[in-house]
Amino acid sequence: MSKTNIAFIKGNQSLPTDELFQSDNMIKVRFPVNAQSKARGIGSERMWVEVISGTAKDGVGEINNVPAFSDFNLGDLISYELNEEDGVYYFGKLIKSSKTLKVGDKVKVKKGMLKKLYGDKNPKADDRVGTIVKDYKDGDFKVNLGSNNTYNIHIDGKLLEKESKEG
Repeated sequence: MSKTNIAFIKGNQSLPTDELFQSDNMIKVRFPVNAQSKARGIGSERMWVEVISGTAKDGVGEINNVPAFSDFNLGDLISYELNEEDGVYYFGKLIKSSKTLKVGDKVKVKKGMLKKLYGDKNPKADDRVGTIVKDYKDGDFKVNLGSNNTYNIHIDGKLLEKESKEG
């Protein structure tokens, strides 16, 4: 059984190694967790962010961890702000996702979503790789799935994942 490298830290506590990273233009930022993590009683996730621009109070940085409890991604560009009352940096907003999709990208619909959204009875639906053919600029995409691009869907980009180079 594999183990993940995750440490649960109460409140505003730090690890002894935190100071080493802070000297390398890194700060620890508190992020909101996803619904599954919230249901498990996890209140927030703290991750390392490399500061790109800003001051000691607020700025822009790049996530330098692989998130375990939130829907962010390694490499996402975010804004942050220091709460002077508790001395903790908090996530502000997502500026640019490292997982940005565009026309021509090969994608898969996240597992189980085709059946949930469209009632697809095909057991291989989760294995379909398609191509984004239109970006509606509101977060939705038109995707051609299946052989001969005969299966077209209009879908929220949050339900898509980029197909890996190996896939």
